[in-house]
Amino acid sequence: MDSIGIFHSTSKKPEKVIAEVLSHLKSGKTDNIPAVVEKYGVLQIIDPLLTAIRQNAAKYNASKVIEYAKSPAFGSNNVEMVKFGIALLGLFDWGDTPEMQEKLLTLGMYEELTLYVLAAARGWHNGNDMIFKIAQRIDGWGKIHAAERLEPETDEIREWILLKQGG
Repeated sequence: MDSIGIFHSTSKKPEKVIAEVLSHLKSGKTDNIPAVVEKYGVLQIIDPLLTAIRQNAAKYNASKVIEYAKSPAFGSNNVEMVKFGIALLGLFDWGDTPEMQEKLLTLGMYEELTLYVLAAARGWHNGNDMIFKIAQRIDGWGKIHAAERLEPETDEIREWILLKQGG
């Protein structure tokens, strides 16, 4: 569904919703976030939300954001909240944290979550390696998203793109 949204629809600009989510994250009162995310969907709010957090990083307690993000990313049964948690985790470089990388790689194998894991990995100092792992292991839209974001930095990646990526 997210792929269809990216390529075949226009984006709404729910500034009030983003302000509400930011307010909840700042205050630590995050109980209302799932209702907001479920109503509007992560795809509609995540990019401007993450931009606002990055631009005002000093206003947020990083460890509390991480603590909060892990809960929906790894413990929610609501796919929109899992996406939201992954996206928040993407604010941080997990390139030196193999346990977190493995958890996110596992989530990235589920096609509906692939795009969010790819976006998170792009910010890591070794994110292209994660993107390559995902690209090699998934098909469909997930593979398309991974191939679009994959940088041909090594001979192995270039060979895969030219010869093996078709399946």
